[in-house]
Amino acid sequence: MKWLDQVDALGDTDAWLDGIAPSKIADFAGEADAQDADTLSRYEAVKQVALLACLTHMARMRARDDLAEMLCKRIASHVKRAKAELEEIHNAVDISDVVRQLVAEGWNITADQLGQIAPYAGPHQPLRRVRHRRTTSSARSVRPLLKEVDFTYVELAA
Repeated sequence: MKWLDQVDALGDTDAWLDGIAPSKIADFAGEADAQDADTLSRYEAVKQVALLACLTHMARMRARDDLAEMLCKRIASHVKRAKAELEEIHNAVDISDVVRQLVAEGWNITADQLGQIAPYAGPHQPLRRVRHRRTTSSARSVRPLLKEVDFTYVELAA
């Protein structure tokens, strides 16, 4: 980000190079990049300015591309984590629906048994962890969908 600010502070390279073919800009930037300071000092002043303007323009484009790529990767990691959490929530809701139905039918389900089948529940807090996460952090983003979900504590056999 700092690099982009520094390159942008040099000026609007788009305005400098308006009307010049992108392939020509890339060629001049490549030529400038391949030379050292001593070799560039032997060029005429006009050519030096043109080459450095093209090099600056390409650096600005690369900096913007790098920033965009970094932001895309960051957003992708957030989306991936959110999808995993949403899948976890859906699984927990499905499991809690089945457990409620079994309890309503008269089955005695213990916390230990539930802990064996439910990856989100253990013998000490069956389904409570996901239920808590669902009603706090995740509920804000999917609030309209939560009206249909029963968040009451499932009474298990001892």
